[in-house]
Amino acid sequence: MSKNHFIMGALSGLMIFIAGVALAEPPAIKIAFVDVSRAFNEYPATQEATKNLNEELAERKSTIEERQTEIADLKEKLRTGLLLSETEKEKRRGAIERKTEELKKYFEESQKYLGEKEEALTKRLMKKVYDIITQVAEAKKIAIVLDKSSPSFVYGIPELDITEEVISLLGEKKSGVGEKKSGEGEKKSGVGEKKSGEGKVKK
Repeated sequence: MSKNHFIMGALSGLMIFIAGVALAEPPAIKIAFVDVSRAFNEYPATQEATKNLNEELAERKSTIEERQTEIADLKEKLRTGLLLSETEKEKRRGAIERKTEELKKYFEESQKYLGEKEEALTKRLMKKVYDIITQVAEAKKIAIVLDKSSPSFVYGIPELDITEEVISLLGEKKSGVGEKKSGEGEKKSGVGEKKSGEGKVKK
């Protein structure tokens, strides 16, 4: 074989190798998306926790209203008590101030308590949701899962949506909320009310 034939043969073999490398497909990366907000809100444990929290909120609102009525009655009796001595009037003013301050403290402590409880429940429940999403992703060998409920999510074909599967698996999990009903293990005077509209566990 001549030198030129040897060089041409070597070059041809090199071109075939390069072409083979160029045509080789990169490993496929599976991507899916899930509506995390919907999965969280439809999770039975979330619904149970929300129900329990709202029941606590309702009881505390009732207590607040009872105390407000009591203070209003004391003020009215003081206003109409024309025959009361100055000593008695001063005594009643002191009772009103004391009860008003107690109510304010009761309300503030309740807001803090219910807010922290809601935050802790949300964190615990979200972890369970993420655990199920991870379980589905690993079973299907999905490399990336996007959150459909995120503002940055634009579009995805329905075939990539694993939300229904995640919700189905969450429905099979026991709630494990294990929360005490309102008033258990607590002094009634130590907790108060949360503002209207609060008390629902949300993402």
